[in-house]
Amino acid sequence: MKIAGKGYGGGASLSNMDMVYASSIVNIANICLLIALIFVYGKSYCRLKSNFTLGFLLFSFLLLLQNLLFLIFLLFHSGFRGPGMGIPLLIINTTQFIALLILLKITWK
Repeated sequence: MKIAGKGYGGGASLSNMDMVYASSIVNIANICLLIALIFVYGKSYCRLKSNFTLGFLLFSFLLLLQNLLFLIFLLFHSGFRGPGMGIPLLIINTTQFIALLILLKITWK
């Protein structure tokens, strides 16, 4: 963590790149949750053959694809790490993490 002396109010603050790296870590956690969801939905679909479960399986797979592509762009394309992008990326990924965690908890029961 970098301490910037010119943050708002003169206190310690994280740099934009620190926020981007934190967002990458949360994104990797999202990928892990999505893999768990795909496993659970796949197992359920093999047992039930329900279109509803198949829909969740496809949704989870596409969301996994989106997260993988996002992580690749985040790490290898400088436009995603531009000034001021760290906090919005971290908020979006953290919100998605919480939502996926809730969905996994409900699904696991």
